[in-house]
Amino acid sequence: LRVTVLEEGAACEAFRVYYPSIETSILTKLLASVDFHPLSINLLAQAAVQNEWSAQDLVTAWDHQHTSLLETGDGKLQSIAVTMETSLNSPSFVKLGEMVHHLLQLIAFLPQGISKTRLTSIFPGVSNIETCADALCRQSIAYLNADFITLLAPIRLYIMSHSTGSNISANPFLGQVQSHYAAHVKDARIVCQENVNIEHVLTHWLMAPETTVDVLTSIADFVLTLSFYCCRSISLHPAISVLETSKSQYSIPYMEFSIGTSIFQMSKASHAKFHCLLAISHLEHVIGQMKEAEETLTEAWALLPFYGKQSLLAFRKYSLATIYYEQGNYLAAEYTLQKALKILSCISAVFAHGAKNARKFIKIALARLYMIRGMPGSFSAYFDTLPVLRKKIYRRYIGSIHTTAGFTELHHNHLDIAKHCFKEMQVGIDKDEPDWLMGSLGLAEVADQQHDYAKSKALRSQLLESVQRVPDQTIEYVNELTALLAGYLAIEGHVEQARKLILPAIRNASDSLPLNAIKCKYLAGMIELTGGDYNEAEKHFCKAIEDCILFTELLYHARSHRALGEIFMIQQDMGHGSP
Repeated sequence: LRVTVLEEGAACEAFRVYYPSIETSILTKLLASVDFHPLSINLLAQAAVQNEWSAQDLVTAWDHQHTSLLETGDGKLQSIAVTMETSLNSPSFVKLGEMVHHLLQLIAFLPQGISKTRLTSIFPGVSNIETCADALCRQSIAYLNADFITLLAPIRLYIMSHSTGSNISANPFLGQVQSHYAAHVKDARIVCQENVNIEHVLTHWLMAPETTVDVLTSIADFVLTLSFYCCRSISLHPAISVLETSKSQYSIPYMEFSIGTSIFQMSKASHAKFHCLLAISHLEHVIGQMKEAEETLTEAWALLPFYGKQSLLAFRKYSLATIYYEQGNYLAAEYTLQKALKILSCISAVFAHGAKNARKFIKIALARLYMIRGMPGSFSAYFDTLPVLRKKIYRRYIGSIHTTAGFTELHHNHLDIAKHCFKEMQVGIDKDEPDWLMGSLGLAEVADQQHDYAKSKALRSQLLESVQRVPDQTIEYVNELTALLAGYLAIEGHVEQARKLILPAIRNASDSLPLNAIKCKYLAGMIELTGGDYNEAEKHFCKAIEDCILFTELLYHARSHRALGEIFMIQQDMGHGSP
């Protein structure tokens, strides 16, 4: 059963029957903290009147006393305590044993409640777990909010402040919840759906010193997944900062950076804390908290020996340059990469090997920048990096570099060089691999520029057949290519076929990187614009704009606004636009 609550306006009116002189902004915030629960509203108002409190006195009392203010009524109907205890001691609950109490405590502990569909996977050995959950909902102690079994705030506060819920660490099933979330910190779907729960569980788990390293590792993975798929600020940082990790008895012989390898001696806990701070700094950069990101990175430096700080400073410069690159601030990116090279040139001979590898990656980034800016000699600088990229451990980077090089040279009408880049992408790999498929798309573009339209159409047709043969159409590169090919079909005049491809692509992109979903919505708008359905096109562009939050998404934000401008101009010409 769904517990009945009041609408915001009705809740405020009910409170003012007893206590009329309180500002709406203060009252709304106070009543929201009890989920607009009618009985709690009644009890709070009566407490304010009986104690002759001002509005600020009431807010202060609520902040400090919580459920004690909700237990002042006379009789069963006015006492959450009596009502709760009566329900929990009823025969229907007693026959379920202690498990129903443990589950209730866990639901109260988790801010979002607990997922109904994942109950059996979280508690694989508990045969009556679903029966217990159903009983809590049937008695209106808990209720179903979308997929989550949760509690109204007054009931949650009561459970967590009384003996049945005050010691969550003693709950014998808490470990299963912790293990479930630790196993899924890299699962984008679960992180997007339950990130508030995951953060809360990991924060609590940090208090157990015997699992510090494992928890910190899980936190780092969770924060990185969050930064890619579901960006938001987090409150984990203070709990991590106070951890004392330097005295750990365990040691780990090395530490790796994405721009090279440097060798350090440090405890396992310090190593895990270091990577946690790097992940948090990355998230702060992504959501635009630049000052906080700098402070977090500085905190990470303090965990390294002196000789490690030069490498980390270079890494910091490299990271900043990446952000500038994504913003389109190419001059700042180039300047920052040059500073990183200068820092690495000062590293002593003992660590020269790691610095040498780092310099190679910075030079690759510089070559990419030079190509985008159309600077003389940029292509030769790019080819100088290929021996590094052809090494097995770096092979995953080569497709991205070739793609950038190919389309940059295509833009400058250097068709032979562009063709060479796209063919290089296909060397030594299978025809169903992402780089090979993207290379085919590039070659089709070259054929278009050479006015060989039959060849370009044939290449894209073959590519679409290859992509549609992939069993899992939700794979990101498959979905992205499908959306792109739908756009080409619309340009060729096959709008209906394009629509049949783009709509599933939008659905499939919902669980991938937010940027992929935005691209699909933008392309859907362009398809409808090409087909002349301006109302549908406008809807897709507006959805793309609404979803653009991060600076990495601003390009599609701008493109969608430009497309809306085109629609407006077309409608003006047709006499349908507003003046």
